[in-house]
Amino acid sequence: MKVVITSRLPESAVDRVRKDYTVEMNPEDRPYNRKELLSHVSGAVGMISMLTDKINAEVFDAAPELKMVANFAVGFDNFDVPEATKRGIKLSNTPGVLTDATADLVMALLLAVARRIVEGNKIVRRGDFKHLAPLLFLGTEVTGKTLGI
Repeated sequence: MKVVITSRLPESAVDRVRKDYTVEMNPEDRPYNRKELLSHVSGAVGMISMLTDKINAEVFDAAPELKMVANFAVGFDNFDVPEATKRGIKLSNTPGVLTDATADLVMALLLAVARRIVEGNKIVRRGDFKHLAPLLFLGTEVTGKTLGI
């Protein structure tokens, strides 16, 4: 029984699938185009898709044995849920998986903006930093501030 993985994933994750299934994984760090997706999904009982993969009746027709599609994404707007339901195909996604990463990136961006890190980096890389100046890229302190979201 074949499971198609439409993008390269860490081997530790793929090995878990390989225990029970033959895995066909996209070897490249780019999405399958539509023709490739339809070709590879043929004969599959399962699929691990990416948010960039439109999973609809065309995919289901190309893989009549398909039982499950697991989206490697928080969302599911790339799924035709009514069509999958009509055909008895199970769908899943990964809700909450990006919550901490998103919070981390927001903090990084807040600090980068407050401390003008990108501007300073550009000056240093260009070789334009000549000497320390008390007001040069002073920025704003984050300590003691309140953030409202």
